[in-house]
Amino acid sequence: NLTLCILVKIEFLGHAGIYVSTEQTKIVMDGWFTKNGAFDASWNQFPANHHYMEHDWSDLTAVIVSHEHMDHLDPEFLSRIPKEIPIYIPEYPSPNLFEKIKFLTKKEPKQLSLEKQHSIGDINCQIWTEESPMNQDSIWVFKSNEKSIVNTVDSRVSISQIQSMIDYIGGNPNLLLAQCSGASWFPVVYTQYEPENKIKASEKKKESKLNYVWSITKTLRPEHLVINAGPPAFLDKEIFYANDDPIFPNPYTSKKWLLEKGYKNPVYAPMPGDLLDLEKNNY
Repeated sequence: NLTLCILVKIEFLGHAGIYVSTEQTKIVMDGWFTKNGAFDASWNQFPANHHYMEHDWSDLTAVIVSHEHMDHLDPEFLSRIPKEIPIYIPEYPSPNLFEKIKFLTKKEPKQLSLEKQHSIGDINCQIWTEESPMNQDSIWVFKSNEKSIVNTVDSRVSISQIQSMIDYIGGNPNLLLAQCSGASWFPVVYTQYEPENKIKASEKKKESKLNYVWSITKTLRPEHLVINAGPPAFLDKEIFYANDDPIFPNPYTSKKWLLEKGYKNPVYAPMPGDLLDLEKNNY
């Protein structure tokens, strides 16, 4: 059937950014390309991906911003895309993300309701949000014909949510994107800890995060696994030491941990510009 389009390619844009495309639809999610970093310029992309800021994005179908953290919400990038390209966000209970984008970019994003199917071009999607009240974050599931992607962004996913996603997909996803690195300053900057105890706390936190990723892979059983969304690079001399803290394992460390744990399916630690073709199963 010549009218059918398959979810063909995912290009990895660095950090949590992805470019999902079919023959008809082109979506950028969580592009973070600014040279100004994030969080008072203390976080920087690793490796650098600033060249994407100069890319011609005029043919995009849509842009997605998963949540309000500035390593996912890049006002400079959002301001540069043509005004006719919609910016989609989850319909959170709080208006913070909506108001933040509107204030920083002078553009009004479009809110998508939760746990209901939406269509962006020939790609269908459904959104879940993290159940913890502490975090306003989201999980996005994309489908196009027989191909599917689960992007957990920075969220922790519950067992009931995983089952809902499997039901929505109609099976196991072709691709799971999961964060393996920490994304907070505990215990790195807590001065009340002795150095030895701080390292132990960091190691415990790293193991907890990686065991969580291991547990969701056993339930979701994706065909491909991508280590996504971090760690950042800390370039200021005052915090440069944090690059070596165990809570910020690089993707290769996380991949090695998962393989040693017994993970059998393909797992990737992509660089900016790497491509995964789900139709051809080619990386």
